[in-house]
Amino acid sequence: MKITRRAAIGSLVAASCARSNVALEEAAPKPEVAVDEGLPELAQLPGDDAVNIGDPLVLYSRAVVGPSGTGAPEAAALMNPHGEPMEILEVRFRVQPQVPSTAQADDYKDVLGMGIGVKMDLGNVPVVNGDTPLSVFGTMRDTYEVTPPQSETTGRLVFPFTYGWRLQHPLFVSPGGLLRPTFSHLGQNSYPVIVDTAYFCRRVESKPDRVKVPWVSRFLSKSFDFVEGAVANSDRSATLDLVNPFPIPLTISRLSGRLSFLGNTAGAEAQTAFAYEEPSVFRQNLMTVRIRSSRGMDVVRTAAPFDGLFPFNWRAWDIPGSWQLRPAEFYSVYLNTAAVPGTFVPEMTGRVQASIGMIGHRELSRSEMP
Repeated sequence: MKITRRAAIGSLVAASCARSNVALEEAAPKPEVAVDEGLPELAQLPGDDAVNIGDPLVLYSRAVVGPSGTGAPEAAALMNPHGEPMEILEVRFRVQPQVPSTAQADDYKDVLGMGIGVKMDLGNVPVVNGDTPLSVFGTMRDTYEVTPPQSETTGRLVFPFTYGWRLQHPLFVSPGGLLRPTFSHLGQNSYPVIVDTAYFCRRVESKPDRVKVPWVSRFLSKSFDFVEGAVANSDRSATLDLVNPFPIPLTISRLSGRLSFLGNTAGAEAQTAFAYEEPSVFRQNLMTVRIRSSRGMDVVRTAAPFDGLFPFNWRAWDIPGSWQLRPAEFYSVYLNTAAVPGTFVPEMTGRVQASIGMIGHRELSRSEMP
């Protein structure tokens, strides 16, 4: 007869009390299994396969993405491992360069979330559009880009950065189900990148009648020159960048905005956030944003500074309520950059790329979920 871990430990406590008190000895329940003196090893306790509803669960796996290539973590490591359903509450991505053995001891490399794209699917249900940068899911609260360098055993320095995505609605995953990520190298640097994926979950009792499934897509702009004397420029999102591709309404909860600086100076391929990733003069003065819907409605009517919509200390625009796109509707983003003054000499010259993320969800019935 199987007993739970709690019952086994209770038997140990009762047996200890019995040795010092006869009354307790008579009242103590008889253990149903033989238990050695002292606290047994966990492996010796029966009921290890018992799962309590609401128990937390963290799933973790690692992938290496080569230059101009793709990579995926081990599927079994991120699969729902128990016979009970679960919900994913938060997703975290941690990126760091894979430093080559030929690098100098005092050399360092870094990589930002905009340098790695991800596509995610739950079975046959799409969750994240392809090549969506890891940095557009959350806000600055969910981002850990300013971390001390970690020294490898060789003495080389690497800078790991973490990007979180706290789901507005928990994502239901059936027993054995898998939210599968596939990563792509977006070419912002010339070396392999290590990507760690972690799912923070909880166990639940049963599948709900309707499930709110997230959807994330993005607009990646062209690269704008950030050098002395650069001329004014512009770019516009494509129809399929920020579209509702589903035959049902898509509720939008967040728009996020990031700028990535790609330096021309050696070693500055994708600079760190507070040092070089988002030059303040570009955010505040040189780039403006305007947004319209495919219905002809203004979302951002007058061109606003990038920093006005996506401030550096938040980098997102959270949208309460029910802001919906109907099937095939989309948003168009218009970016314009002013000319860089000929008398302005930036600390580093290079190119700036913008990324606008659209985060939302749609509702599926129980039968539509894998």
